[in-house]
Amino acid sequence: MQCFRLSHAGVVLELDGASLFVDPGNFSSGAELSTAIEAAAPIAGIVITHEHADHYHLDSLRTLLAKNPEVQIFANTSVAELLTQENISQITIQD
Repeated sequence: MQCFRLSHAGVVLELDGASLFVDPGNFSSGAELSTAIEAAAPIAGIVITHEHADHYHLDSLRTLLAKNPEVQIFANTSVAELLTQENISQITIQD
């Protein structure tokens, strides 16, 4: 397994040719996120732990979804509600 950090709270975990992006918040610049996407294995999932902007950032999330539109997002109920308001539906709730 490999792991690399995004700014502040974000982390990318890789295992067996797949990556998991955790908390791609607003402290990660667009350039940093793009570099991480290109360097990482294909995106298998996204985890958003809570709705604070340093963990949940809609622009960052949309950048990840552009790379893999069907990727599963794991989030708590409050984040799931925010995602649903943005017509993002591939959510698994983990409270």
